[in-house]
Amino acid sequence: MKRIKIEEASEGNILAKNIVLENGIVLLSKKSTLTKSLINQIKKQNVFFIYIENNSKEYGDDIAYIKNETIKNNLSDIEERFILVKDIKLMKDIENIVKEVITKGYSD
Repeated sequence: MKRIKIEEASEGNILAKNIVLENGIVLLSKKSTLTKSLINQIKKQNVFFIYIENNSKEYGDDIAYIKNETIKNNLSDIEERFILVKDIKLMKDIENIVKEVITKGYSD
C-alpha cells in the first residue's frame, strides 16, 4: 500500500483503502480502478490523499525502503493536517518544525 497525493494518481491505479468523505459516505471502495473521470471526482470532493496498491516487489522487505516510505507517509500526513491553515504563517512555521522533527527522528 502506498499513500499518494491525489495529483499523483493516474489511470489504472487500484485503491488500497476506501475513500470516505467527511460525512461518512464512501466515495469509492477499496479495489476500485481509477480512471481520469474518477480522479477528477475525487479532487472535486476535496480529497487530498489516497492509498493505492503498490505492486512493486523491487524493494522486498528492505529496511531502508520501509523507513523512507514511513517518513514520506508521515510527512504527507502532516501536510494534510495543516492544509486548511496553510496561509497562516505561524501554522506554516509549526508544520515545518513538526516535519523537521519527523525527519530527524528517523535519521538517528
